[in-house]
Amino acid sequence: MDTTFLPYYTIIVLIFLPVTIVTICDTRTLLFVRNSTRRVHATVIIGQVSHKRDTLLIKITITSFITFLVGWTPFFVIQLFNKTASIPYGLNVFFQILLPTSVLDGVIMLISTNQPVRTFLKQVITKRRSQV
Repeated sequence: MDTTFLPYYTIIVLIFLPVTIVTICDTRTLLFVRNSTRRVHATVIIGQVSHKRDTLLIKITITSFITFLVGWTPFFVIQLFNKTASIPYGLNVFFQILLPTSVLDGVIMLISTNQPVRTFLKQVITKRRSQV
């Protein structure tokens, strides 16, 4: 069996595929909101258009993408080169903490910036409180 395929497969699965998926999702979000903003701006009187929504969305998207890259890149690199044994213990612990921290940041950002998610969570929490 030819093993030259495995490193390329690993690079694609561990690096390019997740980065591509996150980039596509962020791009779709930006395009959807930008089109929505254009529709809203078309109905507003000229001179009273606010770009706060666009600016906030761009900040959130860039922050989430950078958090994804910072949190997942060490894990990807370690898995790609299979060098867990040669990394100092303290650095390895830091890298292992970095990954769940970036996931937690993504979840917190999703909850704090998405009204339907906040509403759903409030309904779930209040429903569980009333059952107890």
